[in-house]
Amino acid sequence: MFIKSYRSLLAVVFAFVAVFLVSCSAPIEVAAPAYSPTQMEQVARYQEILQGFRDRFPELATSISKKDWVDVGTFIHGPLGELRQKTGYVIRNLINPSEVAKAKEVANQLFDSLEAIDKAAADNKQAVAVKKYNEAIAAFDQFLELLPKS
Repeated sequence: MFIKSYRSLLAVVFAFVAVFLVSCSAPIEVAAPAYSPTQMEQVARYQEILQGFRDRFPELATSISKKDWVDVGTFIHGPLGELRQKTGYVIRNLINPSEVAKAKEVANQLFDSLEAIDKAAADNKQAVAVKKYNEAIAAFDQFLELLPKS
């Protein structure tokens, strides 16, 4: 009988010692993930390409203001046709999961706006096209801001 209570007492003592040791230990600090030079080079290359797309957006604004709906559709499907692919490349090269999630969200906002502009052009709705153009510009600028700086 004494041995059974001794085992119980010993188990409780070991439990307290284990809790004490765990509570006194220091947390291990993990460094934030860093981009390798190769990854930074790839991101910088695509960032330059994306900036080139962004620099051409005033052409789209001009076509919208002139109600030149053929040019609007041609521009979205032509020069901006590779935009989705290039943003996908950039997103795949991001290493922080929160950056990836935010970049995907902002990229989807950009593409939703471009699709809405295309639909507004087909429906001859200039006010909607202008509104969605402004949303597209804001989303594109936000996407570019999310990219790591070299």
